[in-house]
Amino acid sequence: MAAHASEETEEQEKEMERVLKATYYDFANPASFGGIKKLSKTTKVPYEKTKQFLSSQDPYSLHKGVRYKFLRRATLSYGINELWQCDLVDLKHLGKHNNGFRYLLTVIDVFSKYARVSALKMKTAEAVKNAFENLFQQAKPKNIQTDKGSEFYNSQLKSLFQRHSINHYSAEGDHKASVVERFNRTLKNKMFRVFTYRNSYKYVDILPLLVKSYNDTEHRSIGMVPSQVTREVEPQIFKKLYGFLEKNPKVILNKGDLVRISKANKTFRRGYLPGWSDEVFRVKKVYFSHPTTFELQDLKSEAIKGRFYAEELQKISKRSDDYWRIEKVLKTKGIGRKKEYYVKWQGFDERFNSWVKEAWMRTKLARPIILTGAWEVGLSEIFVPRTWFNIGNHNNKYSITYEETKIIEKDYAEYDIGVKIEQGTADADVIEEINQSIEEKCGHFVAFSLDRKNINVHIAPNYELHLTAANAPRLLTMLNLPREDRIIRMSESFVFRKPSKTNKDNHLKIIARNIKRHFIIRTTRFNHKYTDLENMHHELFQHINFNLMQTGIGGAADFIFDFKVNKVEITVQKNVELELRLLYVPLFMRMLSLTKDIVLKGKSMHVLQKIDRPPLNEYFRDGLKDLLGLKQSTLHGGTHISDYQLELDGGITEIYVYTDIIESHFVGDTIAPLLRIIPVMSTKEDQIVINYQRPLYFPLRQNYIDCIEVELKSSSGDGIIFTSGKSPLVLSFRRRIV
Repeated sequence: MAAHASEETEEQEKEMERVLKATYYDFANPASFGGIKKLSKTTKVPYEKTKQFLSSQDPYSLHKGVRYKFLRRATLSYGINELWQCDLVDLKHLGKHNNGFRYLLTVIDVFSKYARVSALKMKTAEAVKNAFENLFQQAKPKNIQTDKGSEFYNSQLKSLFQRHSINHYSAEGDHKASVVERFNRTLKNKMFRVFTYRNSYKYVDILPLLVKSYNDTEHRSIGMVPSQVTREVEPQIFKKLYGFLEKNPKVILNKGDLVRISKANKTFRRGYLPGWSDEVFRVKKVYFSHPTTFELQDLKSEAIKGRFYAEELQKISKRSDDYWRIEKVLKTKGIGRKKEYYVKWQGFDERFNSWVKEAWMRTKLARPIILTGAWEVGLSEIFVPRTWFNIGNHNNKYSITYEETKIIEKDYAEYDIGVKIEQGTADADVIEEINQSIEEKCGHFVAFSLDRKNINVHIAPNYELHLTAANAPRLLTMLNLPREDRIIRMSESFVFRKPSKTNKDNHLKIIARNIKRHFIIRTTRFNHKYTDLENMHHELFQHINFNLMQTGIGGAADFIFDFKVNKVEITVQKNVELELRLLYVPLFMRMLSLTKDIVLKGKSMHVLQKIDRPPLNEYFRDGLKDLLGLKQSTLHGGTHISDYQLELDGGITEIYVYTDIIESHFVGDTIAPLLRIIPVMSTKEDQIVINYQRPLYFPLRQNYIDCIEVELKSSSGDGIIFTSGKSPLVLSFRRRIV
């Protein structure tokens, strides 16, 4: 019952989406290309479902209205001189009227709104630094906020702020230092009114008076005069400024949501142009400030600088099977089913350029089809080139198999190592003497090293080091071990202990036991549509060497095939014996022209001539087997003749034509948007050409069509891929008679 209910819900969802799409893209419909409320009312689809649908449609989400005025985060300051905001006002055009003063350094205390202004002739680092030094004689803040201009970010100001223990930082976003910017507007309004009154652009003589006037005027945000703010009234002002922050903000976006960013900060704001970014971003983090702000990242998980308000973001819906717009195709590669395009995505930068398969792409019509009323469509003509792949990609393989091959080695090897050490030899020389003796016998599988107060013993995998009290007493003493037999199976570190000088034992006996197994070279397979038989020997020996590496004894024996002279070189390392037996590897030995068991001993190279190709077993997948007319899937070594005639059509007896613009209907015991079934006759023509005088018509899904997707499939449901050519078709539209 649960599964049936789920299927019903899924069908209802698809039906609602179909109705919404048909209505929204019908130009004649009053609800077309409109808002959520009108579309929901017209289609009778619930408001939330309609909202979700429109959030996935680019024509709606890109052109949705943009809010320019909304509540923004407050710039918090907890007391007088806690935070100053500073800016540089450019008045170059008034310089000749004010004794060369062309700039104003404006400073405002964010908490008390008390303002300070200094006139400057230049905006160099030196001039700005001198102005701040004068201001710091009156008062000094804990924090200073400015923009990122070079007049504020330079070594001289950095040194000044550090000397006074002032934290300097810059603001991000469109509304950077909003408090000082608002003061600048107020001050300039006063100045230009004075200019009109005095009929002069001179301000330098009255600037202190204008600033005093501002500081002595009641400020709406704090409810009192800035010049009268004292430490005693700080709690009262803080509550008036930030009391609204006690309310819990409403969160409308969550981590992981996909969003577009508003273009409200652009210079030109024309309502009919897209007001939102083409590029889509993901919410990385939610900050529960007042109002709530969001941190974003792009679809490559790279962080986007700054925070965003909810009004600057638009949540959208993108499913995994949705289409993304392509701005430009940059290059192509491959043919047929392997053809791919390297594309630049609309609205995304070059980092997102990527290869996409041709089968994943859809091309919009040069001019959309716009219909009103009820319509239906049928297939009237079709041309199909007979260049399709006769076997599917999953069914075109065959395997060539060698018999499983084994390489047998002895279960273990023992090495007796004697070391002659003279009385009074230095400790480092003793260690070096031991390592040289071990290397001569068994290589670098066991080694000693002296590290300050520790002596380290390095043991290779599958090796053991045997020390006996009778034969290695001095070494046991050096390792700080009791005088008893000891087996070391892995690398260890011991506290170094200098042996007694009275110890007369100079002969050390070390037994290194190499635990070995039967190494099995697994079946070698070649899964390719076309296999280079001449290269099989080379691949086989590469495979053997690879398996030796995996077993942990890589390099013990090495196989190299020289195809030019048709021979194989087998190099066996020192203290290794390679044993090949007919019982275990008959085909492998036959290929090497060996007729009896052989043992290849170490530290030598063996050259085997007359390399023959061994009998092969070939296995064909069902599609390839049927194409070649074979009864059996596996062929053993020898010559074989196909049982049936070749079937070059690959078993395709009909082609099913599907399209996404028609309603799904019953086809046998299933429902599908099938347009027509085309018979495939066994003829020699280069293409199938069919003209239907009486097409079969099916109802259209929607009246606005900007893209038509047509799929050609076989009876098994696999898509038919062509090596070359195109398949043009003609569709006939007519009004439905209801």
